[in-house]
Amino acid sequence: MNAFRQVLEGSVPDSIPVWFMRQAGRYLPGYTEARKSKSIKEMCMDPALLVKIMEEPISKLGVDSAIVFFDILLPLEAMGARVDFTNGTGPVVQPVAYEESYPRLLEFDQKKMKYPLSETIRKFKETHNGFPVIGFSGGPVTMLSYLVSGRGDRDMGSTKRMIASKERLFHQNMRLLTEMIISMLKIQINAGADVVQIFDSWAGFFSPYQYDGLMKKYLSEIVSELSSLKKKIIYFSIATSGIAKQIVESGVDYISADWRSRLSLIDSFTSGKVGLQGNLDPTIAAESPAGALRETEQILNDISYKQDYIFNLGHGVLPNTDFRTLQEIVKLVHDFRRGS
Repeated sequence: MNAFRQVLEGSVPDSIPVWFMRQAGRYLPGYTEARKSKSIKEMCMDPALLVKIMEEPISKLGVDSAIVFFDILLPLEAMGARVDFTNGTGPVVQPVAYEESYPRLLEFDQKKMKYPLSETIRKFKETHNGFPVIGFSGGPVTMLSYLVSGRGDRDMGSTKRMIASKERLFHQNMRLLTEMIISMLKIQINAGADVVQIFDSWAGFFSPYQYDGLMKKYLSEIVSELSSLKKKIIYFSIATSGIAKQIVESGVDYISADWRSRLSLIDSFTSGKVGLQGNLDPTIAAESPAGALRETEQILNDISYKQDYIFNLGHGVLPNTDFRTLQEIVKLVHDFRRGS
C-alpha cells in the first residue's frame, strides 16, 4: 500500500513516505520543455499539461504523492489584483485598490478564477486511481505580504509596518484572504485532493506574540471550516520552531518544518500532538549530493521513531538541483528501517 496514504489513515507505513515541495518544477526536463512555449499562467490553464507535470516526479523520483501544480498567488486575480511572473525576480503583485498606500482587497469571486484546478485533479485521478494528491494554498499573512510589498517581503518589514500603522486594514485583508483560502482548499478537496497543505512560508518571521495575537485565529478558522470534509491539513512555515505551539493550537494535523531545527525538538515542543514533515535543507540537496544523503540519514535517525512522519525538504526544490540526487534520497528514505 502507498506509504503516504498509510500515514494519512493513521496506520504504520511499510516505509517512510517522501515527497518534495516544488517537486514538479524547474529542475525537471518536462517542466523546462513546457516553459519554452508557455508562461506559468498559461500552463496553469492547461489541465492535460498539468497532469503530465504532476506525473514527472512520480516516474522519475519515485515519490509517494503528487501535488497539484499551481501558484499560491494566482487566486489574488479574483480579488482585484494583477499577478505576473518575471524571470529572475519571481512573482510581482499589483493590487488595484489602495487605502493610504496600502492594498485593499476585494471579496474573492470564484467566477473570476480562470484556472481549472478541479479538472486537473479529476484528470489526474482518472489515470492514477488511489495515488494520493496534495492540494494547497498560500497562508493568509504570506499572501498579504506579496500584496503589501509587490513581491517577496521575506523579512516581512513592509507587512510589519502595515500592522503598526494600519492594523484595521491588515485584519480586513486577512479576513478576505482567509475566506478565499477556505474556498480554494474546498475546491481541491471536493475534486479529489486527499490532503491539503497551507504554505504560510513567512509566518515564522513574526514573534510568537504577534503570531498568537494577529494570525493564529485565521489559521484556526481555516481548520474549523474544513473539519467537516475530514481531510488532513499540513501547515508549512519558515522558522517553525518559534511558533510551533501556536500552530498546534490551531488544530492542524501536521507541521512541515524548515531545516533550522531538529524535528525531534519540534516534536518535544508540541508534545507529539501532530505529525511532522521535513526537513532537509534544499541548498544542500542542490549543491552536495553526498552531503544531502548524509544529512537525510541524520534526519531519519532523529525522527524515524515517529510513525506519523513524512520526509521532505525544509523548503522547495531549487532549480539547480540534480533530480538524480532526489532519486537517491527517495531510495534512502524508502530503504531506511526504523531503529536501524
